Amino acid sequence: MRITRAWCVELNEVVTIDVARRVYLSLENPPSRFNFLCSNKACRDAEVRVVGANYRKAAEDGEKFQAAHFRHWIGDAHLQDCEWLEDEASGEQKPGESEEAFHQRRVRRKLSDYITTFDPRLDDDPGGDGKSDGPTGPGQQPPEGGTPRPRGGGTPDDTPGETRSNDLERLVNNYREARETLTWEEFQSLEIGIVGAARIRLANYFVPVTRGQHYPKQRVLYGGASFLKSYGQGFKLCFYDRIDGKRVYVYISSQQMLAYRFRKYLRGIIDQIPLRRYVTVYAIGTVRQSQSGDSFDLIVDDVRQLALILGPRRAETDSTEKVEADDVNER
Repeated sequence: MRITRAWCVELNEVVTIDVARRVYLSLENPPSRFNFLCSNKACRDAEVRVVGANYRKAAEDGEKFQAAHFRHWIGDAHLQDCEWLEDEASGEQKPGESEEAFHQRRVRRKLSDYITTFDPRLDDDPGGDGKSDGPTGPGQQPPEGGTPRPRGGGTPDDTPGETRSNDLERLVNNYREARETLTWEEFQSLEIGIVGAARIRLANYFVPVTRGQHYPKQRVLYGGASFLKSYGQGFKLCFYDRIDGKRVYVYISSQQMLAYRFRKYLRGIIDQIPLRRYVTVYAIGTVRQSQSGDSFDLIVDDVRQLALILGPRRAETDSTEKVEADDVNER
């Protein structure tokens, strides 16, 4: 069975692979790798190891998709009552299981991780319930240079086969893996529950930023972009696609970055964008026309509602699309 969370020895915490990546890339002096044990306490006491793969670098697009994931350590046997030995991914239909539920389970079986219910609210949202496997709020940052401590990777709702999360990066990586791994028919049939909304096909929950005006904070908006300018710790990106012929920007202020506990991780991605052909922006936000009326802005209220995936490395002969200074919507 797929392992979706593990105990990180260095952090003394149960984490998902996405949280492990953010923490690892936020450390000033990271170890060569993290050591992971099974999240089951009995297995952990018996020092049953788990492999963490592809988490020591930022997620990126490439010729071959590589998902960060946990997997069983060959030679280390999990104890009999371990949740990761349950045959949730069995190819047989369970008693009382509907045909649709059986189909969904068989499709999810092909992925290294999958969120069955996504909560777009944040932990400190008055409407939220605090159940998350992502980072905690901006009031809980570690001292500069300290070790960021994530919330636990599991919640009472995070059980084998049923995973609830408000971690946007984890959702984005689920989406990317499903798109790259599944057949077109399987990808189009895959569903996800959205807290506060109806159940929806995963493919339909992601909408191009050019259609963002129709879905204010109701979908994950995405699009390819280029780096435009830094504003202290903050930054501004420009989407390649336009709305009504007008440029679309996303701006994150220094204040937003300083409030984000994994800002070193995110800044590391930003600094690499000029070396890449593009960066794909995924965000939960609102598209609005600028005050001048000559451009649009994707407004993201919290950096935790933003995920950036680096494109392939730029060849020396590649030309870089430039945005003229008079096109920039200064703030």
